Amino acid sequence: MDNDKYDFTDDSIVICGHRLHRIVAKRKIGYVEAGQLGGYIELPSNLDSEGDCWVGQEAKVYGYLATVQDDALVFGNAVVHGATKVMDQAMICDDSHVNGYAGMGKISVVGGCSVICGDAHLFGDFNVVDEVIISK
Repeated sequence: MDNDKYDFTDDSIVICGHRLHRIVAKRKIGYVEAGQLGGYIELPSNLDSEGDCWVGQEAKVYGYLATVQDDALVFGNAVVHGATKVMDQAMICDDSHVNGYAGMGKISVVGGCSVICGDAHLFGDFNVVDEVIISK
């Protein structure tokens, strides 16, 4: 992998036939210190090497088109997959699950056990928490 932001570690897991690799920060990224372990991603394209975006704790991002970019954060036990785009300063956390062709942006927060799926696009300053399901 050729970036100055993160590397894959030797720790990997398999979910639904996708092999995900734990990441480690190569430098300070926002609140993340150099050497700190992150969550799991399948491909380098899942986490942009620019900006302060990060996948942390036990979070998982996978699928050819799933991306975390800009200053977005995915952490806790959150799962992002499919063709989902998480951008701007969006946060996906706790046990949330975002999939399909969903998009998250601006200063949006999805937490608790929420599910965002299908073609739902959430952009703006809002919080989706507890056990909310949004699908389009």
